Amino acid sequence: MKKLGVAVFEPNFLWLEKWNEEEWSKMSDDIKKSVVMGLTYHHWRKIDLADAVFIFNKNGYIGNSVNLEIGYTVARSKPIYVLNKDEELGRQFLFAEIIPSPERLAEVLGYSVASQNKKKITICGSIAFFDEMQKIKEQLETMRHEVKLPPLEIPNEQGEMIPIKEYYRLRKESKTETGWIWDRKALAIRTHFDKIVWADAILVLNYTKNDIENYIGGNTFLEMGVAFHLKKPIYLFNPIPEISSKEEILGMKPIILNGDLSRIEL
Repeated sequence: MKKLGVAVFEPNFLWLEKWNEEEWSKMSDDIKKSVVMGLTYHHWRKIDLADAVFIFNKNGYIGNSVNLEIGYTVARSKPIYVLNKDEELGRQFLFAEIIPSPERLAEVLGYSVASQNKKKITICGSIAFFDEMQKIKEQLETMRHEVKLPPLEIPNEQGEMIPIKEYYRLRKESKTETGWIWDRKALAIRTHFDKIVWADAILVLNYTKNDIENYIGGNTFLEMGVAFHLKKPIYLFNPIPEISSKEEILGMKPIILNGDLSRIEL
């Protein structure tokens, strides 16, 4: 946020550096209460000075101290934004918006975010994950990235556009190793290669398929090879699977996100 020119008031964590866990445990309850009270009032003062409050609720977690801060912010009639959806119904209506990235938060607060922060990302993965791809695309676009997916449609033998899932059904039923089915396969491969050339990075969505956790198939492996050759960052949504090409994937030095899109840094 600071790099985007936003003035930020942070929690005071200096006390963690001053006292380790052992020293803290030896203090009397009266001293602990005084320290906690001071930190609480100090952070409330920061809320008074701020235009808005951002709740960093990683994995949706909000503790008792943050609950107090939310109540204080509401009392001061200031907007509250959160990183992730809050499952607590009693708090949901208090939040103005779910904000997944610093750039989006800066824009909501009225700061001009340079277009250079908006990156081009091509999503790769098995067609079995297409519904997930569309959801991730929406999230990345909310973070102000430009995103391309594998094709939604592909021409059939008569040149008519058909859904990509229908094409894959026909391909599985095909009894030949030549003909229009494989011409379209070549077209799909080259088209997605072009999208990788266009992108600043690729994001591989690797979920469970065919009982293989974090599955990466042949097509996706090829696409990762193209990105690697072009010296473009390769992000894996989940860890590297235990498959025969694991050593080659390790050699491509992918960046593991562990499901956290906010870790994409371009």
